[in-house]
Amino acid sequence: MAFAAVFLVILMATPSVFAMDYPPLNYPVYWNLATNYTIWTTRSLSAGDKLTFIYDFTHTVEEVSKSDYENCVSSNALETHTGGNTTITLKEGPSYFICGTPGHCAKGMKLQVTAKAPGMSTPTGGNGAVGLSSVAPLIIGLPLALVAFLS
Repeated sequence: MAFAAVFLVILMATPSVFAMDYPPLNYPVYWNLATNYTIWTTRSLSAGDKLTFIYDFTHTVEEVSKSDYENCVSSNALETHTGGNTTITLKEGPSYFICGTPGHCAKGMKLQVTAKAPGMSTPTGGNGAVGLSSVAPLIIGLPLALVAFLS
C-alpha cells in the first residue's frame, strides 16, 4: 500500500516524464473566400509545423508583415506563392498570410498564426481535445489511488 501511494505521488508530481515528443504536424488550409480564418488564432502550433495551403488559380498566398496584414497590402510581400498547393514550414513567432488577389484580403482572406518553440504545444484534435500525454497521469494514477485506498 505504501509503495502504491508513493508511486502515485511521484506519478502525479512528474507528468512530464510521460509526455510524448510529437513530430511536426501538417495542417491543411483551404484557402478561399468562404473560410473563416479567425479560428486559427487559437490553434496551438509549434515551430516546424507545416501549413499546406490548398487553393485555385484565382488566389495567391502572400506572406507579409504584421502591418501589411492589418492593412491588406500585398505589394511588399516577403514571399509570394502560386500554383494551388503551397506548404510553408512555420518558424517560431507570428506569421501573417493574405491573398494577393485584389479585394480578397479585405473580404477576410487572411490568416495569422503564432508558432511556439518546438515541443511547447500540445497536439489537439479538431475539437480542441488535448493529447494523451496530459491525461496519462490521471488514467494511470486514479486506478492506483483506488487500489491504495482499498488496501
